[in-house]
Amino acid sequence: MITVNDALDLESRRTIYEMVRSRPGTYLREMERELGMQVGMLTYHLRVLAEAGMIRAEQEGNHLRYFPADGFVLNDRRALSHLRNRTSRAILIHVLDRGSAGFSEILGLVGVSKSTLSYHLKRLAAAGLVTLKKGEVMSI
Repeated sequence: MITVNDALDLESRRTIYEMVRSRPGTYLREMERELGMQVGMLTYHLRVLAEAGMIRAEQEGNHLRYFPADGFVLNDRRALSHLRNRTSRAILIHVLDRGSAGFSEILGLVGVSKSTLSYHLKRLAAAGLVTLKKGEVMSI
């Protein structure tokens, strides 16, 4: 069993852990770009941090997202994952601000195709972050 002290023994691992704590829901390629570390090295250090019980990995679509092990229940982690996506974040902020919004209104706001907007709305609804009614998006 790897202890927390052992896991944080290396500077590179502390850096990775701090990124996960400061940006919950971050994913491997994002860490690679931001930290300038190779994928293999990141993967190894993330596995050590997970074995020490400090972080957890969660599959979300094509991304494996990393969260601190403490402080986030499943619904929080799902919401954070959606908020890290620019289009989903714009939709959520707009709908939360207004209470509800029409499809065309959101389409004009986010500047994506109809099919892309439908994709994001379905994902947000499946996560329980919005409810969909014919022609309208309602916040929860």
